[in-house]
Amino acid sequence: MSSTLLSCLLGLSCLLAASTWGGESSAPPPLPEGATGLAAKYLKDQGLEKDSAVVFANGLETVETGGLRGVFDNAYGDATVTREAARVHSGSRAVQLRIARANPEKADGAAVHVHFDPGYDKLFLRYYQMFGEETELFHGGAHNGASIDAGPLGASSGIAANGSNHFQAQLDTYRHAESMASPGELCLYAYHPEQRHRFGEQWFPSGRRQPKSGNPEGDGGLFGPFFQKRPDLIPQRGKWICFELMLQTNTPGKRDGRAAFWVDGKLAGDFPNLIFRATDKLKINRLRFQLYSMNRLANKPCLMWYDDIVAATSYIGPLSEAPARPMADARSGAPENASAPAQTGQAAQPAGPAPTAAVQPAQPNPEQQARALERYAELKAGVIAEIAKGRRELVFVELLGKPSKIRVAGADAKSLDVDVQGNRFPLPWDQMPPSQFAGIARCYGADKVALYEYCLGMGLRREAELALLR
Repeated sequence: MSSTLLSCLLGLSCLLAASTWGGESSAPPPLPEGATGLAAKYLKDQGLEKDSAVVFANGLETVETGGLRGVFDNAYGDATVTREAARVHSGSRAVQLRIARANPEKADGAAVHVHFDPGYDKLFLRYYQMFGEETELFHGGAHNGASIDAGPLGASSGIAANGSNHFQAQLDTYRHAESMASPGELCLYAYHPEQRHRFGEQWFPSGRRQPKSGNPEGDGGLFGPFFQKRPDLIPQRGKWICFELMLQTNTPGKRDGRAAFWVDGKLAGDFPNLIFRATDKLKINRLRFQLYSMNRLANKPCLMWYDDIVAATSYIGPLSEAPARPMADARSGAPENASAPAQTGQAAQPAGPAPTAAVQPAQPNPEQQARALERYAELKAGVIAEIAKGRRELVFVELLGKPSKIRVAGADAKSLDVDVQGNRFPLPWDQMPPSQFAGIARCYGADKVALYEYCLGMGLRREAELALLR
């Protein structure tokens, strides 16, 4: 028996006790979001590299154009430093990765790596990334994102993970046809002991998993009973996007591993109940930033840029300097400059919490507040009743920080469901800001007086006045 086969068998045997997909008995702890991480303490990341939780921060500002050695432990292909202002997120330099033209006969790519010794059991990786406006990416020998890995520093592509050799989670995109906007839907490209294919598999925020199992009952619950579906997303090209990736290794013998990612500070994908290893000797020891393709459909130069890279043992979050939130148009309930439903290639369909009230609230008195609670119950019941009759209005909600007009799919006492790419996505009533709830109630023909008293008691004075004018 070969040593490789013996290692594989030993690793898999160690996983048997944890291989049931029933999952952990309690929900995993909630993950942080927004400006609540390490970066919130440091204006524009200045001094962040000195924080005790930080294990890597890219020192690109000291690097001459074209040079990456000294900042990263390895670089290959057409990986350079650019000083072009339009391709730099902050400071004066960013990493540029370029493929002149994908070759279907030979793999081509560019990447930079960071190595750790001995490694970590849990790591967060925050970075800003831009896809070139003309970059056309397709799946089928193509990967383009940052990765958190464990195992030997050499190539491990096509080597199935067995719990003792390696694992990885890469924040990647998947585009299977020209009809889908480039770069495709965000996903985690994972190597793990329960992968279905020797070349790994893709996990999507909605719970979709590729390759498919062929099982009519679905995937068998790899992500456990506490998995929460989120909309699948397509990042926009030509725009800086803040991504953060987390990988938490499992305790050997337990299904407490977890992988997650954030988009501009909003949790966009969360995959609990995972097994990455059968031994605690296997630790996270490498970061990769990659652009790779050998797909014949990618027939033009492909470019990507990375900047403001930070890795730490706790949540980092976006740069502390954040853009102002859009104000709401109180006449219609729509945020100013709000787009129509997200167009293909901008973001598949956004997800996340609803918008905050944009009108400065007046201070209602206790009697008005109590009346607002009564009216809230009446208004919510009215909306649910109208939806039950089949009314599927378009309403304004904010998903992943982007205000969008999106169609209602259903409702019950706990949540309003919206239609995101054919999937029902719940927006809990008790997490919905008053301004958004008022707009939805108005769309469903709420009683004027009830809506007025609700808005007044919630401090939405302008919306209260408009409720009587409609």
